[in-house]
Amino acid sequence: MAKQLVMAGYQIATKAYPAYFLRLSLTQKQLLQQNLRNIGKQLQQKLLELESETELETQQMLQKMLEILPMIIKHKQQSEDKPGTPDAEAQRIINQHLSNQMKVVSEGDLSNPERLYQIQQLLEEGINNILEKMSVEANRSLQQAGILTQKLPPNFLQVAVQAEEKGSAISGPPNMLNLLVETEKNQKGEKSTITEVTAIRMRRVEVELADSTLSAQRNLIRNLDGKINNIRQQYQQRQRELAVAEAEAAWRASWYED
Repeated sequence: MAKQLVMAGYQIATKAYPAYFLRLSLTQKQLLQQNLRNIGKQLQQKLLELESETELETQQMLQKMLEILPMIIKHKQQSEDKPGTPDAEAQRIINQHLSNQMKVVSEGDLSNPERLYQIQQLLEEGINNILEKMSVEANRSLQQAGILTQKLPPNFLQVAVQAEEKGSAISGPPNMLNLLVETEKNQKGEKSTITEVTAIRMRRVEVELADSTLSAQRNLIRNLDGKINNIRQQYQQRQRELAVAEAEAAWRASWYED
């Protein structure tokens, strides 16, 4: 990702705005390049921090699953060892115990398919947020160097993202975006104008497509996402069945004849 961010800066400086880049002194050119490399390093560090946070939560989740698994196996074996089919009360006790264990796990946000799905979604969202913030920093460096106009509104990248989602912005080369932006008025009272701007817009999908290893790993994740969704649906169905069984048992336990 860091390399691709620098490459996007290279494309803007040499392809989109070559005349502005050539006006810079050697020191200014080197400073711009160094700033982009530093932003790339920040990007790498933030992604590693996000990975570490997710790995820790995943490890805790797996540890909790390992702790509860022997209890599930034990109850299953006890149920199978009983002669004949367990009566309703015995089965209810087993189900209640397993339900309590799953509540402990769920309340600790550690081990159920819903939480696993949430972790994956938060990780994806975290990556996208980091890429957007680093894109803002990179474009700010291009502005400071005089490559991009200083009159761009502070939130122009957020506006660009919204425009892209609505289909009113044009995607250019990888991790770049072409759009029309209304520039801000200056202190001399000049009117705002509509300007075509080419800016850095780091996208997770494009970063992955540009790297064969990442692309292959994304395919694996996509397949796992499908399996997780199937497990979530089964899990939700089992929770529903358990709630119905507990409600029926509670009804019978509280019922008495007049």
